[in-house]
Amino acid sequence: MIRILLWVSALGCLGKIDSSYHDMAVALAKDIHPHFFDATHHGVIPCMSKDLDGPYKGFYGYNITDAVHGYCIFKDLDPKLLQDEIADLKTAVDRVDLNCQMHCCDLLNSAR
Repeated sequence: MIRILLWVSALGCLGKIDSSYHDMAVALAKDIHPHFFDATHHGVIPCMSKDLDGPYKGFYGYNITDAVHGYCIFKDLDPKLLQDEIADLKTAVDRVDLNCQMHCCDLLNSAR
C-alpha cells in the first residue's frame, strides 16, 4: 500500500498548483481504501493481489506503518472528503500504542 500512498501524496502536492490533481488524489484514496483496509480486523493489508481481489498470496499480517502513513496522508490531503477513511485508519492505529507517532503527525498537519 505504501507505493500507492506515495502516489496519493504526490497528487495531493500537485493539487496545490492545479486542483484537478487534488481531485485525482482524493478519488484514488477513496478507490483503494476498501481494498486495503480490513474493517473486520481494523487493519491495513500491506500487499494485495494484482486485481485487488484479496491479499497477496504471501500475506503474513497487518501493517501498522501503512495505517500511520495513510492516516497522515489522508488527513493532510482532505480531512472533510476523506473523513470516513481517516476514521477507519485511526481505529487501526489506535489499536497499537503509537501515541508519539500520532502526535507528531497531528502536529505536522496543524502546522500547515
